Amino acid sequence: MKRYQYPVEVHAHTIHSDGQFTVEELIESAVSFGYKGLILTDHNTSAGYLEMPSVQAVKDEDIITLHGIEWTTYFGHMLVHDADYDVDWREATPTTIDKYMFEVQLANGLVGIAHPFDIGSPICTGCHWDYQVENYDLVDYIEIWNSNQPQEKSESILAYEFWLDKLNKGYEISCSAGRDWHRPDTEDANMGVTYLELNEEKLTQDHFKDALQNGQYYITLGPTAYFTVENKDLLFQMGDRVHCSMLEEGKILMTIKPTELEALKDFELENIYILVWNNDQLIFQSETNKELSGELTSNFTLPNNLSAGYLRFEVRGDYRGTKDTPIIVGNPIYLRE
Repeated sequence: MKRYQYPVEVHAHTIHSDGQFTVEELIESAVSFGYKGLILTDHNTSAGYLEMPSVQAVKDEDIITLHGIEWTTYFGHMLVHDADYDVDWREATPTTIDKYMFEVQLANGLVGIAHPFDIGSPICTGCHWDYQVENYDLVDYIEIWNSNQPQEKSESILAYEFWLDKLNKGYEISCSAGRDWHRPDTEDANMGVTYLELNEEKLTQDHFKDALQNGQYYITLGPTAYFTVENKDLLFQMGDRVHCSMLEEGKILMTIKPTELEALKDFELENIYILVWNNDQLIFQSETNKELSGELTSNFTLPNNLSAGYLRFEVRGDYRGTKDTPIIVGNPIYLRE
């Protein structure tokens, strides 16, 4: 079955909060960059979304939009995506955040923790995640890459480790990349991109939301990836929930291609290799490739003793002078006993 991939941005701002873009300028910039989907997440308001349907690119379906909001509080910033209504954030306290996340779920919204290790007060009040979540099943994704040059930031490493800690504790949480887009970027800026992976040839609002909710996406600094497990005429991909026995001795099929986004084509990428984990155990590492000048493929047969938990992949390499850094991070396939 053919799969289709769609680059999207899930964390963006306009003049309705602290961004410099008008709504139309943001959408035009997103289309120009190559995004197929966009979520507007202004601080503590969803007012800007009311303007989106009248923008020509949205009318023409050049880009699919969802509404959102970035809860901006003294104790953390939380992305709320596509809820049926705005849940009131003003009464949330560090010890009651679960109640409000649950309310977002009741409103059919998705919850993402934004930039959990950004510096806090007095530089950026509330940017650091200080909420005491009791049940991380209420969280759909953790933003492990935020803003530009995420490969250079210690905050990215901490957020990545934070996400892995939740996975290893049994929570089914995806990782996301947020451009946290406030204004036009300089030409030397790079950013993480979220790629949805779907079986549908046309992206719709429902497909966009479902892919985010189910973890059917990966994040990348540019290159695209196709990661599939094939076993007994069945295909499994990111976000699937399956029994361990259904993957044992299955074959991983992995393809990496150079970025298709013009703004990211000129950045140096070297010494690329693929990693696959079953929980915190590394079960495969490919040979290192000096460069990614064309399609790179790798096949690997899974062992017959997979542990319940998850299976996930990464691509690492040297990017713009940052050595041995994650280039692509895939969301898991979740394994049941």
